[in-house]
Formats: sequence, C-alpha cells, structure tokens
Amino acid sequence: MTDSSGVSLSPRAQGGELADPRYRVAPAFQGVPDYDDELSLSELVIILRRRWLFVVVAAVLGVAAAFVFHSRRQVTFVAAAVVQIETPGQAAVGTVGQILAEGQSSGNNILSRLQLIESYGFLSGIVDELGLRLQQVEGDPAGRPTRAMIAGEAMPDTLDVLYSGDRVTVASRLTDVRATGAYGEPLEVGPVRLSFAAPEEAALEATFVITGRDVAIRNLSDALSTEIRPETNIVDVTATSTDPELARTIVNRVVERFAQVNEETNQTESQNRTTFIQEQIAEARTELDSTQTRLTDFRRREGIVSAAQL
Repeated sequence: MTDSSGVSLSPRAQGGELADPRYRVAPAFQGVPDYDDELSLSELVIILRRRWLFVVVAAVLGVAAAFVFHSRRQVTFVAAAVVQIETPGQAAVGTVGQILAEGQSSGNNILSRLQLIESYGFLSGIVDELGLRLQQVEGDPAGRPTRAMIAGEAMPDTLDVLYSGDRVTVASRLTDVRATGAYGEPLEVGPVRLSFAAPEEAALEATFVITGRDVAIRNLSDALSTEIRPETNIVDVTATSTDPELARTIVNRVVERFAQVNEETNQTESQNRTTFIQEQIAEARTELDSTQTRLTDFRRREGIVSAAQL
C-alpha cells in the first residue's frame, strides 16, 4: 500500500508484527556461541604438522639472516695508552690544580700541548710514517706489508703485489714502476716504501690502493680520542680500528711522537726562558752600572765624601 505521497509502506498485521515475511526484522541480539580460545597441546601439534614446511622455511631464513648480519658486522678494537704532560715550569708538579694555583698560563700551556695531537701537522706525520693511506682491496689479509711509509706528495694509486718463491714484487698502475726484492727488504715504488714478510702460501696476490692524504688524516682524527683525568696532568689516549694490531701501532706511535714533540717544545721553551733571564740580568747590570756612575758624579760635584774615603 502507499500513502498520499506515493511512498511504499510495509503492511503490518495486528500487534505491530510484519505480515509479510520479507519485512521480518531480525532480533537485535541473538547471542554468540561460547568458544574456547585456548589451544591444547594436541591441537598445537596438529597445527605444526600441517604447517611444518612453513615453520622449517621460517627457521632457516632466520638463521641465514642472523649469519649474514653477524658476518657483515665489523668488530672494532680499542688500544689505549697513558701520557703525562709536563712543561718546563711544571716538571716536579703532579696535578693540574697545583699548576693553576701557580698561574693560569701553565694550565693553558698543558691544554695547548694536548691540542697538538689533534693538529693537522701532527696527524699528517703519523699518516705518512705508518702508511695509513694504504688500503687493501683484494687478496688475503696475510698479504699486508709489515711496514709501510708513504710520502706526503704521493698521488692516489693502485699497487699490485705478487708473492712468488722467495721474492715479492710490487707494481704501480699509475706510473708502471716495479720493484722486486726479498722478504723483509724495503721496496721503493716512487714515494712509497714497503716491506713484506714471507707468506704461508707458496704464491699469493694482493691489491692495494693509496687513498688521498686528507682522507687518511680525517680517518685518523676520527679514530683517535684523548681525555684528561680530572685534577691531573695525565691523559688517556685511545685508538680504534677493525685491525687490533693497527690500533695498537697507531696509539703507540702517537704517544711516542707526542713525547718527542713535547720534549722538543720543553727544550725550546727552556732555552727561551734562559735567554730571557740572561737578557734581563744584562739589562739590570747595565742599569746598575749607570746608576753607580751617576751617583759617583753627583758626589764629586757636591763634594760628598763617602765613609769609605774617611
């Protein structure tokens, strides 16, 4: 049936129920069956049996991912050393607090000495002496040279190393210069000087690249750290590297070089201080002689007789 507006109405029987089953309304809540959400051990076993292939594949992939992660993760080694900073006026003084009590300039002198380790000139010397620009890109790590020195003017290059019998050959791809010699003998390829130990294998090849000097200096700066122990003039120096032997070599050379430079600086400052004192003594003696001369002239003019003349 329709109303006066033409809208279709649902026919209802007495009591308000729908006479036509097509318009029967579902109850608002019919209830939810009560399920047990806990799995028994037998049900779990059944599920695992059905999904055994999936479980095995997931376990294998997990083990493989863990292996790849650990194999690619680089292990970093830390080598540490201790250095005591002494200045000419502080050789017998043990703490920074005592130094500052004597004068702020002495404390600043120690800080300036410590900053020497971070200076470009100091780091560049370490890079050249230890050949830190040399990086192995191919071959067995056992083929690394036992000693390397690379001059600062050396250009980036690639070096091929061939171990054969009782001799080793180094060839430069940039200049085509080759050098052959016995194990342990220094080989010079332009501005590069290398020494190699005899390998365990009969024949071994390796390839090295010489990186830019500034890059090597920046890498060394990142690998080094210094820290002053509170209220002391003792400094902890550490070096980090993926090669434990290289980390130890770097920190030892840094401490040795710093001791040398510090001693040279102390000697220079002592000489400068001695020279300054001698100049002051000479000036004081000249002033004293001039004063005595003026005093003698004054007495002569005024007719003053000193007690020594009586």
